[in-house]
Parts: sequence; structure tokens; C-alpha cells
Amino acid sequence: MSISSLFSALVGLAMLAGCFWFILHLQQKRWNWFSSRFGVRQIPDEIASKPGAAIVFSSAPNRELLASDYTTCRSITLAMHRKGLSVRVRGPNYYANQPFLLPFEGLRVQPSRWPDLLYDTVAVSHRRLPGAYLIMAKDDIDWAIAQGAPITIGQHEESR
Repeated sequence: MSISSLFSALVGLAMLAGCFWFILHLQQKRWNWFSSRFGVRQIPDEIASKPGAAIVFSSAPNRELLASDYTTCRSITLAMHRKGLSVRVRGPNYYANQPFLLPFEGLRVQPSRWPDLLYDTVAVSHRRLPGAYLIMAKDDIDWAIAQGAPITIGQHEESR
């Protein structure tokens, strides 16, 4: 193999690695909305946990017709703690996503319309992070409420 062929192969591999890194960075952008404010290195003791349904990170509580400002995360674990709800990625799809803990104080849950998901959804937001929503299965929030979470499902923001 000549030096120019070896150089071309290395440049090609570097470009491929760069493309993978860029795609991974774009996938983590919306996860980082929440983990930059609520991220924890060590998750506190959990009361209960369950594999959650797919969640959507969005800038709007409802899915509009041509909206593209959202990211779906399919394999998460939802856990109940004394002070909040934690969300973390289930293995083997960690992708270096830092788990985050949403404190109950300041947490708002409202009904949501998200036709891409095949179940009833709610939009979860926090007052410390305005304009960012976690679209979750209503059953997951009902599970958290059944575990003793001090949250309720409120009204749509538009109707307030």
C-alpha cells in the first residue's frame, strides 16, 4: 500500500468519525436542555423505577402539522425519588447522556396532543427551564402519581 493510499484511508476514517460525532452531538442537543439544568452524576436512592415509553424532547407541548423541532428518545428508564422524577437512558444506548432528576417543586404536567406517539401523552415542563417540554406517556405519569409523586395533570396552557 502506498503512502498516498494510506493517507487517503486515514482521511476517510477521520471524516467518518467526524460525521458520527456530529450526528451524536445533534441527537444529544435536546437531552442536554434538561441535563444541563437538572443533571446528576449520582442518582439518589429510588423508591420505584420502570422502563418508560418513548419520550419526546420538544419546544412546544403539542405537535403541530409541520413541526420539526423535537427529538424522540425510545429507551428510557423513569424512576421515582423522594425529591423528584429521574430520567435516564437504558443500556446499551447510553451515548454519554447524563441522567437528570426533575424536582417536584416547579414541575408542571399538562395534557398534550402528539399524534406521532400511539398513546395518550402529557407535556412535562419545569419553571426553571421555560420553553422545553418532555412529551411522555400519560400512563408513565399516572404510575408516578400512584407511587406517591405530588403532581397532578393540569390544563392546557392555552386555556389558562
